[in-house]
Amino acid sequence: MKRVAESLKVSGPALKASVPGPYTLSGRLVPGKIYRDRYAVTEALRPMVRRELESLVAAGCTEICVDEPSMSCYAHKEDTHRFVDIFNRTVESVAGKCRLSTHLCFGNYKGRAVGPRRYAPCFRPSSI
Repeated sequence: MKRVAESLKVSGPALKASVPGPYTLSGRLVPGKIYRDRYAVTEALRPMVRRELESLVAAGCTEICVDEPSMSCYAHKEDTHRFVDIFNRTVESVAGKCRLSTHLCFGNYKGRAVGPRRYAPCFRPSSI
């Protein structure tokens, strides 16, 4: 991994990257015999995403955006505390080593929003 990280280092402008988050990635996989639900798929993907983030930081990446639009799309019907926990555990090894951000949106599947176009559900106390 160190050789790969060294080969990615750049001189000049800051290295910035965007990485899909584990919950959003899990939406493209169908749970079955191995993974009981989307959260189990998310947990299986989380270490892979985390390693990618660590490799980017090792390569000198100073700004990373973790894309998690599915979290905001489903915040109105899922446990938002669980989303925060997933995100925090995904980024904990690189927190403080780069500027972290996230991309939240409501989707645009066939020109239609996937979730309600409101951020309020993302910030409400969880009652689920």
